[in-house]
Amino acid sequence: MTSENDVPKFLRFCDLQDRGLVQSHAGLRHLQVHENFPLGRLLGPSTRVWTVAEVNEWLATRPTEPISPNPGAGAAFG
Repeated sequence: MTSENDVPKFLRFCDLQDRGLVQSHAGLRHLQVHENFPLGRLLGPSTRVWTVAEVNEWLATRPTEPISPNPGAGAAFG
């Protein structure tokens, strides 16, 4: 059980890579700009981190199946 006074568990960029969420800084930026991935917070001049909770919340919003841009695509006509 956690309380609001607990220090959150932070993930760094390399942790996001290890978990297969991003492959590069450009890929991370794409997720932030186009997929609403959290921006994280700066702990220092060049240290950005994300909480496990905010990453898990983002993951929970992701679709579980591919979204087809054209639902009729691939349908047989007869």
